[in-house]
Amino acid sequence: MTSDDKDALLRAALDSIGCGCGNPVLCASCLGVYTRITAALAEQSDGWVKCSERLPEHGRERVLVTCEGMEFNGETIFDIPANHLWERTEEGYPLTEIAEHATHWRPLPPLPKE
Repeated sequence: MTSDDKDALLRAALDSIGCGCGNPVLCASCLGVYTRITAALAEQSDGWVKCSERLPEHGRERVLVTCEGMEFNGETIFDIPANHLWERTEEGYPLTEIAEHATHWRPLPPLPKE
């Protein structure tokens, strides 16, 4: 799905709620729809979301992150607390070096059933 396809789908969904504002940042109703649709679209693709486009919602416990172009002890994918991606130290720095270099995140997959 292209970026234009995603934008068209988002506009159609916003129009369907009957708000009419046409801009997801103007009202709570549109913002809720926008958040749900962008999350669903991100998870429909390969599951990875660019940190520059959207961070995990508050309340999510843990996420997988990838640090493209960076290695930490030979690893590039990590399971970290989700809040590490948006919280900062008092000096304004990311909580961890991994969070600082994270480029993409995704929800953890479900645990095995057996």
